[in-house]
Amino acid sequence: MHKTIQFRLFPLLALLLLLGISGQAQVSVDPAFPTTTETITIYFDASQGNTALLGFAGPLFMHSGVITNQSTSPSDWKHVPTTWGINDPIGAMTNVSPNVWKKTITINTFYSVPGGETVQKLAFVFRNQDGSKVGRAADGSDVFYAVYPANSPLQTAILQPSVPSLLVNSGSAIVVKTAASKTSTLVLKDNGTQIATGNGKTLDAIITASVNGLHTVELTATAGAEISTSSFVYVVAAATITQDPPAGTELGITYTSTTSVRLALYAPNKQAVYVIGEFNNWLPNADYQMRRSVDGKTWWLDVPGLNAGQQYRFQYLVDGTLRIADPLSTLVLDPNNDPFIPAVTYPNLPSYPTGQTTGIVSVLQTAQPAFDWQATSYQRPKKTDLVIYELLMRDFINRHDYQTLLDTLDYLDRLGVNAIELMPINEFDGNTSWGYNPSFHKALDKYYGTATALKMLIDECHKRNIAIILDVVFNHATGDSPLAKLYWDSANNRPAADNPWLNPIAKHEFNVFNDFNHESAATKTYLKNCLRYWQTEFKVDGFRFDLSKGFTQKNTLGSVSNWGQYDASRIAIWKDYANAMWATDPGTFVILEHFADNSEEKELAEYGMMP
Repeated sequence: MHKTIQFRLFPLLALLLLLGISGQAQVSVDPAFPTTTETITIYFDASQGNTALLGFAGPLFMHSGVITNQSTSPSDWKHVPTTWGINDPIGAMTNVSPNVWKKTITINTFYSVPGGETVQKLAFVFRNQDGSKVGRAADGSDVFYAVYPANSPLQTAILQPSVPSLLVNSGSAIVVKTAASKTSTLVLKDNGTQIATGNGKTLDAIITASVNGLHTVELTATAGAEISTSSFVYVVAAATITQDPPAGTELGITYTSTTSVRLALYAPNKQAVYVIGEFNNWLPNADYQMRRSVDGKTWWLDVPGLNAGQQYRFQYLVDGTLRIADPLSTLVLDPNNDPFIPAVTYPNLPSYPTGQTTGIVSVLQTAQPAFDWQATSYQRPKKTDLVIYELLMRDFINRHDYQTLLDTLDYLDRLGVNAIELMPINEFDGNTSWGYNPSFHKALDKYYGTATALKMLIDECHKRNIAIILDVVFNHATGDSPLAKLYWDSANNRPAADNPWLNPIAKHEFNVFNDFNHESAATKTYLKNCLRYWQTEFKVDGFRFDLSKGFTQKNTLGSVSNWGQYDASRIAIWKDYANAMWATDPGTFVILEHFADNSEEKELAEYGMMP
């Protein structure tokens, strides 16, 4: 039977509730291991997930389908009986308590599943009548719940907490709800010490977190000869150490020796941050709890004892639930898109740590071999003499890799080209985009090849006195960017009001994705860090900035003409960025896609830019 858990308050429970780590799952089902032929009750908790329906009085509707063995992808819904945007009786749910709604169905009957087709998951979103408010998972995706064969072996599940790892303070209450698919003898242990036992299909308990460090909570179910176990871990956080990082520390990944690295993350107003990765089995522990700067904005940690030259995969665990890659990563692993990158394009691509974490993962490597640059007599073309060939790797060559482009340089050379503008090559969502949907501005997108292959291409271009210009997109970032994930307003599906980098609502009509605030010091630091990396690590000759007119906080929504008018703040922003690039390399080409008032373009041009 479904129960509403009443929390027992402990002195530091406020932090636990703030982290959202001990609430009920967004969707729960009774029984917990549903089959297609039994009657089940689906519960939707509007206080979880993206919370778009939090406090909604109704009517509320379940829009649902199933994932079956006939689905062509993990998100290919089949047999959807509900209709969007109307008062749909078949999808109507019943209110149980504030924010909790239910619906009772039989799977095969409700979805009219044909004989011989196997249901693997239930798929949901929840809505008000016209669909203007939609309850989804916290990341905006659909909600799924597994379906089980009628005669499946004994299985267990941790229903609550609904995440595999928690970060809590000493004295916090952790509500635990567990289930087994068959009547069993159930035993619940915390680091090997029994805390609850019973017979049946469910076992609940409340753990009072006390001993600092890592705890493994394990459920064991025994039914005859069958045994099944499930577990989650929690960490009782030690007090955060307040200490400024060493002078000169930059955000991101800094290699301090051949066997050590310093990690630094800008994340104001967060409560606790851990480094998790293959060096600690992806579990937070005291040795990898990051220190917080005196101003409370920067988290940092020195990681020693690494093997020189070995690649290490890691993430940040923020406030116990959010797993993100470093925003300033130079190499990231994506479980959804990396499998489609051919080995010939990116040999020896590190594998994704499947089953150990979720989300995009950073890669670090100390003692990386230095590239042997050969074009020592290269002369960069004058701005007035540039003959630029704009090139999309994906379309220009079938193999879409730097090695093949290198082999094609004779053709471009014969054309009289003295500069190649590569359309965005930094990490973007998917593999086959034009690249104007950036998620990591400092990481090389692996679909075009390795960093070494790009350096070989640039070096060969420079031998021919051909410049390399990168098309870069700093007007916006996608929702896969850690900059978005760190401060995200799930209810409105946009950056939160306190996001240090991104505007909740764009300032101009032509924005897509999430608009950068270029008056923010955090944005300026991020952008300059990225540009300096491309200039120094790859010796690129310049940048073409996409939608440069969008680098403004002047709100011109509703008026494209006002957006183009002279903007002193925008000019100041661009002069600051140009100065930063020229401080690194005085001859860097700064090319702007601007199209603003002529007086503004003239001022930027006279300053040395190319609007």
